[in-house]
Amino acid sequence: MNKYLLLGLTSASFFINGCTYTDYQHIEPQSRGGKMCVADCEYERQVCLSQKQRAEQDNRRQYEDDMNYYERCIQRQSREQDWSVTCPRPTKEFLQGYDCKRIYDTCFTACGGQIRAVEREM
Repeated sequence: MNKYLLLGLTSASFFINGCTYTDYQHIEPQSRGGKMCVADCEYERQVCLSQKQRAEQDNRRQYEDDMNYYERCIQRQSREQDWSVTCPRPTKEFLQGYDCKRIYDTCFTACGGQIRAVEREM
């Protein structure tokens, strides 16, 4: 079989089958206590998201300050031709530990809720 024909058939089957993605369905517990527990999970998720947003803003400000210092340092180094001065280039801090979705999902299932993966077509 011609390799171009085979490639064409493979590509066509990909488009015919369509693209899928996984969506997650949260099924709340039926008990009153379970529902109250899930409400607490939602509150904790909102607190987490708020803390994450605040930390991202703080990191952004810190990065801007560090970048200003770095640029002034480079200018001074160049102006004075003092190569003994090291100017550490700032790096953007990526937040670790603020996985609010994972924290919520763990709390949700601990309350008796279920999370079901559902394949969906685009």
